[in-house]
Amino acid sequence: MDFEASAPRLESKSGVPVFTTFFISKSNSPLPDTVREILAAYSFITGYQDIDRDASLVSAEIVTHLPGQVSQTDLERIEVLRPVFYRDNYALLIGRIIYTRTKETACPARDLAG
Repeated sequence: MDFEASAPRLESKSGVPVFTTFFISKSNSPLPDTVREILAAYSFITGYQDIDRDASLVSAEIVTHLPGQVSQTDLERIEVLRPVFYRDNYALLIGRIIYTRTKETACPARDLAG
């Protein structure tokens, strides 16, 4: 999985984006809802047995691979390449997760030196 705080824009030589952007949902379960949206956008002839279960499983896997300083609330969007890659009997969706990081600062309440 590819996680980036700031990501260069990926475009083809013609200037057409080579990926689809999915912004993280503002719902009660933002990551599973966004992953469900991605899976629905890449539907296959065979379909999904249980798309909600699959979205939850993928979301849980994403969370386990987040860098230590990044939380789910930092996730901004997921960019998925438009072409689907196939290997044997598998369809592979390739993408990257873009996140923002808030920097916390501390300000002293008073000057301790004087």
